[in-house]
Amino acid sequence: MASNRTILRVYLEACRPHRWPLLASLLFFAVGAACNSTITAVFLRAIVDALTDAPDREAAFSAAMSAFGWLVATYIVMNISFRIADVLMMRGQSLVLRDLTALAFSRLRRHSLTFFENSFTGSLVAKSRRFVRSFEMLHDRIVFGFFTLGIHVIAITVALAWASPWIAAMFAGWCVVFIIISHYLVRWRLPTDLVESEEDSRVTGILSDLLTNIRSVQVSGAGLREDRDFAGAAHREWKARIRAWYRHAVIYGVQGVMVSLLELPLLYAAIRLWREGAVSIGDIVLVQTLLLACSRHMWELGRSMKDFAKALSNASEFVDILEQPMEIAAPRSPYSGDIGSGAIAVDHVHFGYVEGKPVLKDLSIALHPGERIGIVGRSGAGKTTLTKLLLRFVDPQQGAIRIDGTDVREFHPDELRRSIGFVPQDPILFHRSLRENIAYATPEATDEQIIAAAKRAHVHDVIEELPNGYDTLVGERGVKLSGGERQRVLLARVFLQNPRIIVLDEPTSSLDSASERIVQENLRILMEGRTTVAIAHRISTIRAMDRIIVLENGTISEEGMHEQLLAKGGFYSLLWSHQINGFLPEEA
Repeated sequence: MASNRTILRVYLEACRPHRWPLLASLLFFAVGAACNSTITAVFLRAIVDALTDAPDREAAFSAAMSAFGWLVATYIVMNISFRIADVLMMRGQSLVLRDLTALAFSRLRRHSLTFFENSFTGSLVAKSRRFVRSFEMLHDRIVFGFFTLGIHVIAITVALAWASPWIAAMFAGWCVVFIIISHYLVRWRLPTDLVESEEDSRVTGILSDLLTNIRSVQVSGAGLREDRDFAGAAHREWKARIRAWYRHAVIYGVQGVMVSLLELPLLYAAIRLWREGAVSIGDIVLVQTLLLACSRHMWELGRSMKDFAKALSNASEFVDILEQPMEIAAPRSPYSGDIGSGAIAVDHVHFGYVEGKPVLKDLSIALHPGERIGIVGRSGAGKTTLTKLLLRFVDPQQGAIRIDGTDVREFHPDELRRSIGFVPQDPILFHRSLRENIAYATPEATDEQIIAAAKRAHVHDVIEELPNGYDTLVGERGVKLSGGERQRVLLARVFLQNPRIIVLDEPTSSLDSASERIVQENLRILMEGRTTVAIAHRISTIRAMDRIIVLENGTISEEGMHEQLLAKGGFYSLLWSHQINGFLPEEA
């Protein structure tokens, strides 16, 4: 888990651009706090002393009204200071929250696909939101719990010293003991807060996974089983939460006893000093007023320490992600040139997701500009892994992949991927309009260009029949469209993108025959004049390629054109035979 120092460093870096409103708010809070806790009590003491010590009523009234006028002025200054501080803090804090929200997405977005494949999306969302909200809690506790308390303690100590140095010394010593004991109590509770945060993230991730796959839950009749399993996860979260709350109750109990040990002895000491003539009635009122104010703030210190520790534990999970090195890092000086002819060289590439279990073994493939190659093979042969390497979702452990002679690791990942058109097996769209989905890779495109791309992808007529046309929202993941329609929308996006290189990862495997024919025609148009790497189970998708490569166990076992490979009578021929006789490819 991230250390408290690391968490605070991240937050301080976010505060630095907005430090002036935040620092100015502290100044005005200090003025308001001093007026609230101490200066008002000092003038109240003056009023009491004037009323009890003056020789006649008129003189007492005059002295009391003079002190009352200062008391009114103090209240005015206090309220003005607090209101200015509120405005300054709201502005500074809201700007920091805005920047932290943007930072959370930016850093998450830069992680690799492998990172997201190994994480619950719902859990990541929960961690990022808690990270942002934790700053608000930390900042509030620092300002209202620690900073203003420090101002109160200093001002109260000075005021008590005016009445009695001995009482002031007792008060200061008690404050030191209270803060030390509270600090160790909060550290004692911190481990339970961390466990509570982890269980909360786990429950959120499980809930998100279940809701995302609710159709599978329902069609499998697994509702009762999932209810039971989720109730178990909720019970574990409850156990973690109640342990943290029990420790919180212990902390409050200890602090309650300590506050009592402050008020009663000091009030008793003040009364004894009055008997000896060392203090006035006003001094006793001053002491009691200050002690009541202090006890209230010390109660808040316990809550502030608890909230502070809770916020740190809530933020720690996401700060771990912020501090985690990027799996796919952008080079310090990325290659600034554009992709030209689109030649691709896979040069002795070795890659495996797990050490000791290679997926690709010393693989070498050369693609000439504009050449179209198809990749086939059994599941696990390394076909999709090759597309991930081309798009630099992962990096090879050995060897290199070059485009026009430049290693893909020398490109900035965003620039590389903008230059490559990718059509995946599972067409997923944003819950946005069709216009936004088509123009996603080319946001500057005009309506005319978007419509032209849609026509080339044979999806324009489908869109025109929708109630809102190109402004139609497609639903989460594009559920309002059929699989073939979603695939054609993605093809329209690639047409609009107009890349030099195309990567197709089994783009027709989930389509019916009618949709497959339409999409295959669109793909034929899309591939014209572009360097193309097409991964397919269905040979009908790639039989017209310039070259077909068969992968087995991470190496090339066969290579050639469709008719040449059939004549060899190898795995490709066997795969073709099974497909035309109605069997699934994996049955081969």
